[in-house]
Amino acid sequence: MNLALAKGACAERTRKKELDRHRNAIRSMKPQIDTRQPETMHLDHLRTNLKREQMLEERYHAIDRDNRLLLQKMSDIMKTQSFVPRGEVHGPTSMTRDSRKKELTKISQENGSILRRIQQVQPVYNRVDWENDYAKSYENFKNCCEYPPVLARPKKGPQR
Repeated sequence: MNLALAKGACAERTRKKELDRHRNAIRSMKPQIDTRQPETMHLDHLRTNLKREQMLEERYHAIDRDNRLLLQKMSDIMKTQSFVPRGEVHGPTSMTRDSRKKELTKISQENGSILRRIQQVQPVYNRVDWENDYAKSYENFKNCCEYPPVLARPKKGPQR
């Protein structure tokens, strides 16, 4: 038993020394990543863009100048009397207006007569005859088939 205790105590001491050595090694290690403040942090001319600021100032001054000019022009317009015509203002008259109106009425009359002729003509094809012929041919088709046809006959809709 004494030997086991001695081995256990010795092993414990050895483990403690290795742990202390490990902790000292970690404390004395140099970091792999540089976390210091950059040296360029104190160089203000790298952080500020003076040229951009100057160009923005010039742009703002130009906008202000243009706005002042526009305001001045608007106030001048408001102060002066404007010319208001006394009567109705007519634009230039067309030389071909009457002939165009005549042509338009002629075309409208022709279109009306064509419409009346189309409405009075009786149709050549009879829709009812076509439907009856279809019904007969469908019945013949059903009689020829061994099995019922897959194509369903269209349902009759509202009569026109």
